[in-house]
Parts: sequence; structure tokens; C-alpha cells
Amino acid sequence: MKDLEKKPFALVGVNADKDRAVLVTALKQEKITWRSFLDGGPGGPIAQAWAIKGFPSTFILDHKGVIRYTGLRGEKMEEAVRELLKEQEADPGKQPVAKTTPDKTQSVGSKRADFAQRDVDDLSAEVVNAPPAKRAKVIEQFRDSKGSEYTQALALAIAQLDGDARKKAREALAERLSHMKSSTLAVYLDETDSELRRAAALAAAMKEDMTFVGRLIDLLNDPEKTVERASYAALKALTKKDFGPAADASDNDKAKAVKAWKAWWKKQEG
Repeated sequence: MKDLEKKPFALVGVNADKDRAVLVTALKQEKITWRSFLDGGPGGPIAQAWAIKGFPSTFILDHKGVIRYTGLRGEKMEEAVRELLKEQEADPGKQPVAKTTPDKTQSVGSKRADFAQRDVDDLSAEVVNAPPAKRAKVIEQFRDSKGSEYTQALALAIAQLDGDARKKAREALAERLSHMKSSTLAVYLDETDSELRRAAALAAAMKEDMTFVGRLIDLLNDPEKTVERASYAALKALTKKDFGPAADASDNDKAKAVKAWKAWWKKQEG
């Protein structure tokens, strides 16, 4: 999209890291040259205002400030931007206001939040309401589809499924996350949704990325049992070590296991 530099078009990024130094390093590594904001964590004020449920998330606004597309990436995103630029060139004098009725206006922030959540809810319903004979196929499609809304929809659907359907959806979510960049996966390890944290822990093992060991050790203390057990399984798979804890471990035994993991990992880092 280099040729759009002189067009009325701008890229704005929001980074969910808590540490500014991490952001600066990521910008250099990814060669990101557009303006980026540090949001202070996955649940930062910008993420909340835009109802962000997963990363990466993309929103494309037209010259009136109206959200026209979400979740697009690559060629589809570029095509959408070019189409909206054509609209702007044909109608350059309009003010950036999103109208709902002739006498009322709706804030862009409110509209995008409602739109994003409705999109995720509708997609999740497709999984939950799919006929049992076809549900596995729908889950596979969501696993492979582009767009953060599919990640969020799978996580939302898991809570409404049970038995084999829940198992397949969980496997699909973990596999989906395993194909993401490590920097993106790290954000999901801090998600408020326990299903996303669980899937991210398993995805770290699938990626065979040892840089996640320290964070996985921390997640052994996660308040959600499913996240704790997933982190334990991921640590065993990544390190080929087993310091516990057992599924029925007492708080004292769990603390000992975490201490053992940390001691071992400190030696590896040193």
C-alpha cells in the first residue's frame, strides 16, 4: 500500500503490551512505520472503547467515520481501502459524522463496539446452532478463517458446547492460535477469557517456542483450573520435564511445583 502515502488515508496501530520497551522492540522487528499507541495491556482503554475481543483486530473506516469493514487482512483489506478512497474522492466535502436518523447522530465509538460484538455473537451462534452432523465442519472453517472475530467466536461457543463438540472446538482454537506470531500469541496468554488463555498455553507448546516457558510457569497459578492444567501440559511438552503439579495437588504442593519449575528455568536462562 506504499502508493497510498499521498492519499487521504492513514494507518493507526494500537499495541496491547504493558511495557513501552517491548513495543519499541516490536516496532523495529516488524518494521512498523505508522503511528502506534501503547494501550497498557489487553484490557486497556482503547481496547475497551473498541470492544476488542482478540488480536489482531482490524477496522476500516470511511471518510465519514463509519466502520465499513472488520477483520480484513492482506489483499482483501487493500481492496476495501481502495474502494473507500474512490468513494471519498467522489464525495470529498462530507463531514466525518456517522448518522443514524435525519435528526440523530451516533458516536463512532458506540457504533463500532455494537457492531464488533454483534459480529462475534452471530458467528458464535453459527457454531452452537449448527446441526451435530455439520458442526465439525463449521468448527474447521472457523479454525482456518482469517479475522480475530473467528477467534473470539470459537472461544464464546466453547462455553455453550459440551462433550465431543466442546473438545473439538477447543482443539480448533488452540491450533488456530498456534499459527499466529509469537508476539500475538503472548497477548492471548493475558486474555481475560479463560478459554483463550487455555488455548494460548497449548498453542505455545505447538509452536515449540521456549520463550513462553516463563509465562507458562506463571500460569500454573491461574485461578482457572483448565488454564492451569493446559499450562502444565504445555510445559511438559516444551521442556520434556515434569515438576508437577498433579491435578489434585494441594496449594502447598502446587507452590513447591512452581518453585521447582522456576529454579530449573533460571538455570536454563543462566
